Amino acid sequence: MEEFTLTTIARSRLAEETDPRHHAMLETIIRHLTAAWNKDVAGRVATLSEDYSYFLWENGINLGPTSKEACYQFYEYVFGTGVTSDYVPDVFIMADNYIICEGTEIAECDGADAGRLGAVGAKAGEHWRNAVQACVLWKFAPDGMSLKSVSAYMTPSLSDPANWKRIADEPAEPVLASH
Repeated sequence: MEEFTLTTIARSRLAEETDPRHHAMLETIIRHLTAAWNKDVAGRVATLSEDYSYFLWENGINLGPTSKEACYQFYEYVFGTGVTSDYVPDVFIMADNYIICEGTEIAECDGADAGRLGAVGAKAGEHWRNAVQACVLWKFAPDGMSLKSVSAYMTPSLSDPANWKRIADEPAEPVLASH
């Protein structure tokens, strides 16, 4: 895997898109996702508007950062966890101000990292996975060149220790390629 599944879908839509605003929105989301793939905090935050809002809903609680600076710190933490992730959308909807996706968020990592994230009994050398259903709504600034807000709802919670599952002690190859 060379990029997130969602990035591949967005690139495919971009190749066919004729509406200039939708084209700008797709380019923005591709930059946003590519920065995440590369664990580039500055690149990820550069796609956000100055008055950006992040709503990350898990179990009815908003866990999202509330400012651009808080987003920078949030992404530093997320990218430093040792987790490899992918978002595999079943639904991709493009509207004039939004891109909306529904699908599965998959996170995989070594047991040592899973243990730090709350997986009970996880040990170094084991391969662990967390998969949740997720609906994500990206709202774009009027020019389409930056993200105004993201609302993500995940169930069950990615932060729920009970949702981590051991896949194998020593997998021949992880399902998600490390990046």
